[in-house]
Amino acid sequence: MVVSTTEGPRARTSSKRPDVEPQVYSLAVTAAKFGVGYTTFRERMLRDELPVRAFRIGGRWLFRKTEVDRVLLGVKESAEDAA
Repeated sequence: MVVSTTEGPRARTSSKRPDVEPQVYSLAVTAAKFGVGYTTFRERMLRDELPVRAFRIGGRWLFRKTEVDRVLLGVKESAEDAA
């Protein structure tokens, strides 16, 4: 009898699930989306010269996907989003 590790009370979840889309971009991915080199983008991030805010989790710099996409698409922030 084969016991599945994806069912039951002790089911394990994979961090690489194909049905879950990440909500953040890494520093490298964000720099590439803006068409800027990694080092230049990182330096500007540390000087707070970017139109998007970064945050750190476990030593990794991350950017919210919605915020990056909004800036790249040129969508203006509404008053409700700014509050």
